[in-house]
Amino acid sequence: MNDMRRAPAAMLVGDDWRASANGQTFDVVNPATGEVMTSLPEAGTADVEAAVAAAAQALPAWSG
Repeated sequence: MNDMRRAPAAMLVGDDWRASANGQTFDVVNPATGEVMTSLPEAGTADVEAAVAAAAQALPAWSG
């Protein structure tokens, strides 16, 4: 059985695991039991902008 408590409770943006910029999270719930398995960061606009910037920075190396 996959144990969600082992999953990083952060977002990978570029090379960095981080919490959401606004600090908000959401619960991942097992639909069979209703048990909260873990909480994950809820990405906002700043997080999306950081991810797009990291992708743009990585593009030259990936396109080569």
